[in-house]
Amino acid sequence: MRKVILAALLLVFNLFFLNSVFATAIPQPASGGAEPSTNQENNSDRILNLRQQIQELEKQSVEYKEQIRTKQNEGKTLKKELSILESQIAKLRINILITERKVELAGIEIKDLNAGIFEAEEEIKGKKESISGLLREIQSIESRDLASIILANPKISDFFGHLEQINALRDKLVANLNIFLDLKKDLTGRKEAAEGKKQEMEILNRRQKNQKDAREETQAAKNDLLTKTKGQEQKFQQLLTETERKTAEFYTELRKFEEQARKQGTYIVRIKTPSIPPKGEIFKAPLEDYIITQYYGRTSFVKNRPDIYGGLPHNGIDMKAGFGSEVRSIGTGTVLAKGFNNAAGNWVAIRHDNDLVSIYAHMKNPALVLADERVNENTVLGFEGATGLATGTHLHLSLYHEFFTFIGPITSQIYFNSWEGSLNPSDYMKL
Repeated sequence: MRKVILAALLLVFNLFFLNSVFATAIPQPASGGAEPSTNQENNSDRILNLRQQIQELEKQSVEYKEQIRTKQNEGKTLKKELSILESQIAKLRINILITERKVELAGIEIKDLNAGIFEAEEEIKGKKESISGLLREIQSIESRDLASIILANPKISDFFGHLEQINALRDKLVANLNIFLDLKKDLTGRKEAAEGKKQEMEILNRRQKNQKDAREETQAAKNDLLTKTKGQEQKFQQLLTETERKTAEFYTELRKFEEQARKQGTYIVRIKTPSIPPKGEIFKAPLEDYIITQYYGRTSFVKNRPDIYGGLPHNGIDMKAGFGSEVRSIGTGTVLAKGFNNAAGNWVAIRHDNDLVSIYAHMKNPALVLADERVNENTVLGFEGATGLATGTHLHLSLYHEFFTFIGPITSQIYFNSWEGSLNPSDYMKL
């Protein structure tokens, strides 16, 4: 009998302890809160329909991407550049529709999750009341002393029947407690899923705004090109030649400043890795859904214009996902430096944990991150653009085992070393 009483008291103690924890961990549904969904089947049909629409739109987006990739390999002509801009505008229009569908889908899923949370909270509330009732019943029985129990049960069979009743209540209490704990676990999972969907919605809304801005600015770039060339191929070729001439002159002058900084040691920041890591997929591409427009080294473009980068090879990879696309860090690290100069436009340097330094150039706006800020593969550094010496929207990605910054031709601007000290980014990531 004492063992039964002690077991019951232990359960009471544990339950009240857990109850005090859950009272703070489980927020009760507010008055007039969301009601359980009554159109779950309709929501399921709508979710299925939206996913099918997204799938079809993504196929169209891939088709436009392939068109751009194919046209990118053609010679530089006005017709080609206008065609690429038109394909980019069409692709952005499709991507906006995809994002709109995803926003709607996330909204329905959040609504369903909230309904599930409400139902789970109501069920937990009911289970708490059931457990409280069992506790009161057990406490009422256990509060009677042994003598009164014996007197109330003159037959030995009645006495043992009384003990069985207590054991049955105890078993029921344990079963209800286990169900309660399972419900709490389920509720926690639903709340985490709802919070995840809420964050996804915020990302999608931001992406949608960027896509709409990108569409407008790409259309403006097309109009600007038509204005400058008046739709004439000859004027476009003249514009292209003049741009390449100015680029070559600038990089030739910049190279002198770099050599001077290296010779005199007039660095602002200098990082050199103790040992170059072996090649392998240790980083992640900074863009999604991209095409590569120029690789690292002595590319065909460099061979046709040997002076284009001051007589040096191409010190990185040029990649394009579309104006305004999110640029992410290729890996974990710390923001080493950032700025603007007439060559790289808006740029940012990330010092990775293995002491390699990655550079992201030509971004649309100044980098979103701050100096010394920790970043990872999910950190958005900025957006693809065409600032600095860029003939079109793209991201220039460089990787260095030795990196330094210096003051260049324009004293208010900070530059970084070009070829010497660089590595081929494609040796360290899957592209």
